[in-house]
Amino acid sequence: MGIDSLNLRRYILMSLVLLLLIWRCTEARYGFNIRNVVIKKDKGTFWLIYLSFCLVLGWSIIDFYVFGLTQIRLLYPYVNFFGFSVFLLGYWVRYISRKQLGEYFNEEISLTNGHQLVKHGIYTHLRHPSYSGILLLGLAIPLICSDYGGILGFIVLLVPAVLYRIRVEESFLIEKFGNEYREYCKSTKRLIPNIY
Repeated sequence: MGIDSLNLRRYILMSLVLLLLIWRCTEARYGFNIRNVVIKKDKGTFWLIYLSFCLVLGWSIIDFYVFGLTQIRLLYPYVNFFGFSVFLLGYWVRYISRKQLGEYFNEEISLTNGHQLVKHGIYTHLRHPSYSGILLLGLAIPLICSDYGGILGFIVLLVPAVLYRIRVEESFLIEKFGNEYREYCKSTKRLIPNIY
């Protein structure tokens, strides 16, 4: 007695929803740190990433469960399970990066009172590990849903939104930390260790 395709899809969808809830609940602890913000220069990048992520998520789930227009059928269900692995990696990277930033983390690009440049832990290798985590999570969702339309949305919407945010954030950090941040940039990569 095996699991039929429809039941497997339901289990995959329920697992994805559960993981998304766990992820958002653990991130709610940090969220918007507005009590200590002294300078903010987000330029709407938070909402751009949020909207892009939601569009990729929405299309992937709806197409996976309802339409099936852009499904990856070749490696089903292995691509789904690979997607769960990518999701867990993205969650871990994002969790570690936010934990190491501690009180300095904010959903928006901002500085708090007494803000120091964090250069330890995962930040020894990457300047933006939190965004690496978001990209892994954003890629994981269409993989979990076996949806190449979602992967296309990830490439066209989420990746450019994250790269734009990095550009805004880095110019802000250079403006505020000057040579300290420039030197830090020379010894680290943006998103992928030893590559980019």
